[in-house]
Amino acid sequence: KISYQVETLVFGQAFSRAITPERIIVGMDNPEIPLDANIAYVLGQFSCPILVMNYESAEFTKISINAFLAASITTTNSLNEIAKSIGADWDSVKKALQLDRRIGPYAYLKPGLGIAGGNIERDLQTLDELGSVISAETGLFRTFLSNSEHQKKWILEEISSLISATNPKVSIGILGVAYKENTHSTKNSVALNVMSIFPENILGFYDPMAIVPMEYSNFKVFRSVEECILMSDAIVVLTPWVEFSRLVLQPLLKDKSESFTILDPYGVLNGS
Repeated sequence: KISYQVETLVFGQAFSRAITPERIIVGMDNPEIPLDANIAYVLGQFSCPILVMNYESAEFTKISINAFLAASITTTNSLNEIAKSIGADWDSVKKALQLDRRIGPYAYLKPGLGIAGGNIERDLQTLDELGSVISAETGLFRTFLSNSEHQKKWILEEISSLISATNPKVSIGILGVAYKENTHSTKNSVALNVMSIFPENILGFYDPMAIVPMEYSNFKVFRSVEECILMSDAIVVLTPWVEFSRLVLQPLLKDKSESFTILDPYGVLNGS
């Protein structure tokens, strides 16, 4: 008689998705038996499909959702990398893709630094392990994980090049520590990895919401984007907060040297 509801949390949207879910997925030992009347009444208050299935199907649905999201993220990052190398404008391509209803306006078409947050990576690892148990080919899911690491490695190589090209003591400020915008979570955050690898060069960071683990308390916490830029020799944007896209850079850069560098892998800053 135990019913199990799959949780498909999106960090930063937990409350809105709980109030207006896209669908409700319920697992039961025997999905042919009607739901408990009280549970059915509560779930019936939501104007969305209620999908009842066995336990294994419910949990595998959650894993499958993350696999499709991983496919979208990985495809976008790979295409963007090729687009840059051949002179194609990804923003133009993205507009066309979003008008294709098979892909659509809500697809993961914004390039980034791989898959982060831990949940999708966990489910990809689970699929790979399940494949080894039943002798299924799961190289696709290992490829998603490998590509994600490739994207994250890019920013590390760029920072290493920046340090060697300027001076070993260059002071770098980080804009954004959360693993993605609109959340305080830093789980599997690229920024924390950067801070761990380049502790001598990371002066500090600014993030409007992130809660940073205690082991990173030795890094300076800037009070604003402006302070971070003014006190640093270089800036690395590691979370695409909307706040950063509204920043007017010109007044902040007027007294900066020609060697001042901005690494913006998300293209979030105002290009002008």
